[in-house]
Amino acid sequence: MTLLVFYTSPSSLPRLLELATLEGAYTTAGARLIALPMPASSPANALERRGDGGSLLALASPAVATTYMMFAPEVRDDVDTPAHLEYLIDRFGFLRVRRVGVPAAVAGGADETRRQIDALVQEPPRASVQWGHRH
Repeated sequence: MTLLVFYTSPSSLPRLLELATLEGAYTTAGARLIALPMPASSPANALERRGDGGSLLALASPAVATTYMMFAPEVRDDVDTPAHLEYLIDRFGFLRVRRVGVPAAVAGGADETRRQIDALVQEPPRASVQWGHRH
């Protein structure tokens, strides 16, 4: 399971710092964190690497963020593209939770994400999809 975060620097930095402190708890619960910059953003250099040399920050083609934008709310001419997106992806590859915008630091927000991760871990395996021509 993955919490996939698309961020814009510097507006997402407080959320990235919060996620860095929660990474161990989320990993223990069964989820990994991956943070990618939005196409118009630079990587968040202000976020220090973990003590083990790892980081939740990753680099990928801007096409990755562009592709995941298909699952964001429809962007209209009078509304800007979201600067921050988070997707909780289950172990079967399904997008299960979508958050748009930098979440406000509210009590229990981290607990809610943890409950969602725990619920997804408890789901029974799904039958594999049989691909082919159907009517």
